[in-house]
Order: sequence, then structure tokens, then C-alpha cells
Amino acid sequence: MKTIVKGLNKLLLYGYYLFRNIGALCLFGIFFAITAGIISRYVFNSPFTWTEELTCFMMVHICFLSACITTATDNHIVADFLVTKFPDKAQKIIKQFGRICQIFFCAVLFISGIKILPQLTWTSPALAIPRQYYYVTAIFGSVYMIICVITLILNDFYPGYNYLEQRRSKAAAAAAAEEAAEAAEMMEDMDAFLDEAGIAHDLDKEEKEGNEHVD
Repeated sequence: MKTIVKGLNKLLLYGYYLFRNIGALCLFGIFFAITAGIISRYVFNSPFTWTEELTCFMMVHICFLSACITTATDNHIVADFLVTKFPDKAQKIIKQFGRICQIFFCAVLFISGIKILPQLTWTSPALAIPRQYYYVTAIFGSVYMIICVITLILNDFYPGYNYLEQRRSKAAAAAAAEEAAEAAEMMEDMDAFLDEAGIAHDLDKEEKEGNEHVD
């Protein structure tokens, strides 16, 4: 069973980076299309006809890619102000029930996408993008999200194999250490500057005189 958990976590990890990179490309495509549309319209007074289609196409994919990334990191927004009032055992049960509902929803999304694909014969007028391509990410994303949720459920029973969370924790710790080192370096530079300017000596003298005055 542990081998299966390891394999699922590796799949979750690789899928996370894959979808994140594809999402970054889609975001760049949206930026490029909008910029090209603005320049063509207001600079050359001859707007491109394909910018809106490409933007909408990328936006559809970004929505599902974002859902996949959020599911992999288990960072969905939840209203848990009521659930936190329950005992720990009840909270765990509710959490697992919510994950089962996620699996059911993604399964419905996958089946619906498979059924609707043959019925989509329309293509976009400017870029001639087949309508089926708009739903590709939804179908593959729903499968990936099901795998993610199953993996998260298994990780509760077999902890220590969540490679994605481990990498994120290491990255956060490295960032915190780098920030602390930069802060310490800034303090050292500030102390050196005060010493060179003689301000630190004057401040210490004023502090001592103030203490003597208080005494």
C-alpha cells in the first residue's frame, strides 16, 4: 500500500508542476493577445480579429488548471467557522466527507465532458479552434483532481509521503532563512554606518546621561 501512496504522490507532484507551467504559458498568451489587440486597435487602427478568441480560449484552460493546482495543494477556500466548533474526530469525518464529494463532482465533470465532446461540431470563426479543445483541460483536469483527492485521503492514513508539501515546506524554510539573513546583514550594515558616523557613540552617551538624570 505504501508503494501505491508513493506513486500517487509522485504523480501529484509531477502533475502540479506540469499544470503550473502550462498555466503560466496560458497567462503569457492572454497577456500577449490583449497587448496585441490594444496596439492593433489604438496604434494601427486595424484591430486583430483573433485576440478575443485566443483570450477566451486561454481563460477557459486557466480556470481548470487553477482548479487542479489548488486541489493538489489542498488550498481550496473553505468556510470552517462552524466546523471548527466540533470535536477533532468530527472535523476529520467532515473533511473526509467533503473530499468524497469532490471525487463525485469531478467524476460527474469527467463523464459529462466525455458525453458532450461528440456533440460539439462548432469552431471559432477567426482561429477555427474546434469546440472540443475547450473541454480538453476539463476532462484531463477532472481525472487529475480525482487522483489528487484520493492521494490526500491516503496521506492522512499514511503520512510522510506528501512530496509536494515537503518541497513547499523546504522552499518556505529557505525563503524565511534568506529573509532572516538579509535582515541580519542590513542590521550589520546599519550598525557599521552608525559607528562610522559616530552616531552610535552619541546615542549611547545620550542614553547614559538620560539614565543618570533619572537616577
